[in-house]
Amino acid sequence: MKKIGLVGAGAIGSMIARRLGSDFSGIARLWGIVDIDSDRESFQRRCCKIRRRFDLESLADACDLLIEAAGAHAAGEVARAALSRGKDVLVMSSGGILKDIGRLRRLAISRGGHLYVPSGAIAGLDGLTSAMAGRVSAVTLVTSKSPLSLSGVKGIMPAAIKKPTVVFEGSAAQAVKRFPKNINVSATVSMAGLWSSRTRVKIVAVPGLKENTHELTVRGDFGTLTARSSNFPDPSNPKTSRLAALSAVATLRKIFSPIKVGT
Repeated sequence: MKKIGLVGAGAIGSMIARRLGSDFSGIARLWGIVDIDSDRESFQRRCCKIRRRFDLESLADACDLLIEAAGAHAAGEVARAALSRGKDVLVMSSGGILKDIGRLRRLAISRGGHLYVPSGAIAGLDGLTSAMAGRVSAVTLVTSKSPLSLSGVKGIMPAAIKKPTVVFEGSAAQAVKRFPKNINVSATVSMAGLWSSRTRVKIVAVPGLKENTHELTVRGDFGTLTARSSNFPDPSNPKTSRLAALSAVATLRKIFSPIKVGT
């Protein structure tokens, strides 16, 4: 049975913890939880009946697979802790590892671990991955969000946005730097496609919007692919989509399944 370590017990981490208990019985077990908020960590450990306390290093030593659900600020550290030990790691906050992906790839190869990045809140990643086996000339991502979900971003005043407003247009690398808590999808798309400098991103703030919308367009020698997803924000964290957490569960199913469908 695989031992799973979870880093981050917020909205996504809590959902993953529940699903590990219900969906993977006899296959994998949640072995430990680490969170920067000690009260939140203790609450989640009680819910999952985990008595032992870990820090990141001891959790990486004890487990076969680490899951990062703590945010971009922690993603790189969690990935390095797992991969340096030859362990596997699933990273939700893909924006936090974008700059370091080359080094993490080399570390995974040299030590024998694997880095998994779920598709998150976006549709069409399988088509993009397939298209990259040929020639791809352009990848663009247009994301529409409620202004409230952009609270805390420097230079953006959500209350002042009264109509649909383009708040960003540029490369995926620039988007991740300015919106580290909001736009992991752009990092994931760039990793699967033309990388961060050639992936174009537009972010639109739409007052009253109830769903986070992502539209991916890929052009290449295969033709044109367009995929659009409209996702409800997570009830406990409007900065993320519920589909993002579900994609982590789906990735775990694919990891542990003897039959793997799709790219």
